[in-house]
Amino acid sequence: MDFAKLMSAQIEKSKSSTPPGDSSNKKYLKRSEVEAQRQAAYLAEQKKAEEERLARAEKKRKLEEEEQERELERQEKKRRLAEQSRKLREEEEQAAERERRKRLGLPELPPKDNQGEKEETPLPDGEQDIPDEELLEKLRALDEPARLFGETHRQRLKRYKRLTGQSAAAKMYEGPIPTTLELVPGGQMLVPGTLPKDAEGKQFLARQLGSYFNMVLREWEIALAQRPEEVQTSFQGKQAYNAMLQAKENLRPLFRKLEKNEVEDSVLEAVVEIVKAAQDRRYVDANDGYLRLSIGKAAWPIGVTMVGIHERSAREKLHESDKATAHIMSDETTRKYLQSIKRSFSSLPTQESYFTYDDPEKAGNAEQSPVDHDIHFRPGIGADGSDTYMPRAVIYDLKGAFGSMRKINALYEPEDVGDVALWPGSTITHRAPTIPPGAYQQALDSGLQPPALTKETVRYWSDYSRVYYHPKSLVQLHEYELQSQLMPFQDWSVGEDLFADLDREHDLLDRDLRPFVEECDQLQGLQVMSSVDDAWGGFAGRYVERLRDEFGKLSVWVWGLEEEEKKARDQKLRQITNHALTLHALAPTSSAYIPLASVPRPSPSLKSTYLDESCDPSSRWHTSALQAAAIESATLPSRMRGGAARASLAQMEAVFNNGGNRRIVEARMSVAEADGLAKALEEKVEKQRDAATTNKGTGLKETYDQLDDDDDERGAFDYDLSRLGPEGQMMQQQGRRGGAGKRVALFGRSEALRGAWEALEDLEAQNRRARDRFSGARLVQRHGVEAPLFPLLDSYPRVFTCGKKEGGMAVRTSLETSSRVSERLRAMGGLVGRLVGVDQREELANGLKTLAEEYEEGWDSGLEDSEDDDE
Repeated sequence: MDFAKLMSAQIEKSKSSTPPGDSSNKKYLKRSEVEAQRQAAYLAEQKKAEEERLARAEKKRKLEEEEQERELERQEKKRRLAEQSRKLREEEEQAAERERRKRLGLPELPPKDNQGEKEETPLPDGEQDIPDEELLEKLRALDEPARLFGETHRQRLKRYKRLTGQSAAAKMYEGPIPTTLELVPGGQMLVPGTLPKDAEGKQFLARQLGSYFNMVLREWEIALAQRPEEVQTSFQGKQAYNAMLQAKENLRPLFRKLEKNEVEDSVLEAVVEIVKAAQDRRYVDANDGYLRLSIGKAAWPIGVTMVGIHERSAREKLHESDKATAHIMSDETTRKYLQSIKRSFSSLPTQESYFTYDDPEKAGNAEQSPVDHDIHFRPGIGADGSDTYMPRAVIYDLKGAFGSMRKINALYEPEDVGDVALWPGSTITHRAPTIPPGAYQQALDSGLQPPALTKETVRYWSDYSRVYYHPKSLVQLHEYELQSQLMPFQDWSVGEDLFADLDREHDLLDRDLRPFVEECDQLQGLQVMSSVDDAWGGFAGRYVERLRDEFGKLSVWVWGLEEEEKKARDQKLRQITNHALTLHALAPTSSAYIPLASVPRPSPSLKSTYLDESCDPSSRWHTSALQAAAIESATLPSRMRGGAARASLAQMEAVFNNGGNRRIVEARMSVAEADGLAKALEEKVEKQRDAATTNKGTGLKETYDQLDDDDDERGAFDYDLSRLGPEGQMMQQQGRRGGAGKRVALFGRSEALRGAWEALEDLEAQNRRARDRFSGARLVQRHGVEAPLFPLLDSYPRVFTCGKKEGGMAVRTSLETSSRVSERLRAMGGLVGRLVGVDQREELANGLKTLAEEYEEGWDSGLEDSEDDDE
């Protein structure tokens, strides 16, 4: 390849591509000429770009002008439509005003002046116009601005009339809710018993209601303002204040309707009934009137969450004209002011205190109750912002077991459940027959002296309940019905499956228990009471298991309630099986499992009994009274405010557990006349004083053996409430010796004494000796108080012959662990092993055997037998 030829060809090509100059004959171009040509080409390119830019800007401007014109057209169209809508609305308002004036007999509405100020309100009849110049002079004479920005002549005239008090407009009366209703003095606020028929009477009634509601709201506001600052700034204090503000706001529509006389007679008659009852201080009747007005005798529209697929909807019943139908709650405005009426009235009465002791700061030398009621009762805020005091309890029961007890009581009202989750289709409501309250409950609600209860009048446990429960405390299990023959709630597995299903769907602890637990500052423990010989045993077993997983080392006491009714052999064997399965499930997870028989067994050494002959073992009212005396007295030390009688649940556990793993505890009880005990104690103290003087002279001292014998004598209780295993096995173990003549070993005992059973000094000395490990004494702790005695209320059956004069009886209870439990568990295991299936037999037998072994260690049975032989 010739490199020189390639270079020459490339140079020629470059020369040929050079733009020609002015003269085609020029072989060479100057640099200035090349630069001038380049600059000319650049300027031409810039000019062309500028022209294109100006063309685009012009096009954009034209588009914007067209869009602006279209926007102006749209605005003009909107203005015309708005003007038409305004005119149409004014015509409708004028038509409604003419209709109202015609109905009330007022003068006709004067025609509107279309030539001047179209949007101004016409002057009322009887008012004369004032020329503008004269009006300006009069305003200046009053040292008021003559003109305000944007003010029209009629607005200026109304301002002048208002300043001079010459306005014909309605006068507003000051109050929590300003109203045009002329307020009446306090003595004239008493409403009549019936609704007036004439217009003048209804007008005066509206003035009475407006005055009374304003007075109630003012007193409510003053009462909230007088609370301590720490209460006002607390969450509950702010919640109560917000409830008052909400009630005030919700009552405004009622005032507007009263001013216009637009309240329906059916609603006004019920409101008068409620106000009349409140003015007479019959607050229960006022609450019942509110419930009749809001709920009626038909399906309640609030809280309905189940619908059907039938043709006719239950909502149609809400709009029927029958007075007994709950139709008014479908209107949101009516519902709100009716609830606000109820809330405002609930703030008037001072809530009945469940514990009527005086405040030491207000009553001078009045003594405070030794029992701390805040442990078992919780203070709260009702739906109306008032203070409440209710049990810390969660009660599960079957459908129909609550009897006449309502979840909605005088202190709380139902939550407003909206219609969001409701199916829009047709519905039909099936209602079970309402259980009427007994005469006792009716008397309590009316504030009257209740009649005496009998076995025949008590149908459900709610018939003798004297307290209100929080709505969250009552949990009805709709899956099973009380005493159902189709789906009996008897087998242990049924209760276990029921808890599993409910807990999987709702998480029962978070839904039911946690709100109460989170209110406690220093939680001692939880107490569970459940029957153990039916399906409730399986439910309680899984419930306590969840409690243990959730709360760890917290004290959980389980009171296992047992029946002793005479039943068929197969039913009796089923109960024993259920009891064994419940015991096997609860003993490892609970801190203390305390079985309680429905009828206590008297001690063989008992010479005289205070158990009344009328006590009927078949009456749940009677048997629950016996169990209540034991439970309430045994746990009394955990509720004391302080002192030697105070002992927490954990401290009592440490006594009867005594360093082991003994969680099955026996309960025993004695009752006596308080006066008789006091006299016997005085005689005993006198004898001890004489004996001490004699021993001092002879140098004799009490030995530990003598003290242990005293403990044995004190440990002889009248009634044994524990029941484990077959009845035959229990009959062999009465007393201090077992069926084979073995001496019963006591591991630990925690006693609670109500009344003068022992001198307080002796109790302290005995407790000190029991805590001394080198003394060789048994671990027995006694917590005694002379007051309060066990109260015998009018709802308590007369199952005991003592305590009628003093209004209370002396009770002595014992929670103890002994070797007697071992033999009972072995007897139960031997019987149940033949009743359960093969898949449960081995696990159940081994579990009961392991529990029994805990009550055999720590004492030498052979030594006890040898001591008995020496005796």
